[in-house]
Amino acid sequence: MRKIETLHKIFVLVNEDNIHWYLVVFDIHKRQIIWLDSKPNYEKMERKDFNIRKLVMYIEDMLQDDSFYDLETTVRPKIFRFADPKHIETGEQKIGSNDCGIWVATGMKDCAKNDNYSIKIDDTTRMCIALDLVIKPYNTKQGIILKAAEKNYKKIEEKNKNLVKKV
Repeated sequence: MRKIETLHKIFVLVNEDNIHWYLVVFDIHKRQIIWLDSKPNYEKMERKDFNIRKLVMYIEDMLQDDSFYDLETTVRPKIFRFADPKHIETGEQKIGSNDCGIWVATGMKDCAKNDNYSIKIDDTTRMCIALDLVIKPYNTKQGIILKAAEKNYKKIEEKNKNLVKKV
């Protein structure tokens, strides 16, 4: 993690009941706590709010550690003094799509640079996230994945050739 002096946002992925992910964004500069959920369960909103408040206390405690700062005199952010956590409607994933991971990844990627919390997911978005994960130099399995993709592509290409009738 970067030093707090240069940090604008903290992104925390939250797992709900081992079946769903949503994203909590701590905006240090705007003093806001925002959560994005592609499959909001309105019956669980109170519990979600409670869990986010527990997360606020954890982040608050963590940010008191000197290792997060270049200077001892840097004022520590008081996360618990930020505005109440706010749920922003981002649109919803399609039923049965199991896209919450894609929504969370897209939310972190898009919202890191701006405050546009309007997330749209389609096949292009999914492919971009997959490519980002595969081709980054820190991916130790990059070579294996690319070879498997090439092998699969050649198999599909051969199958498609056989579909074309020769005259």
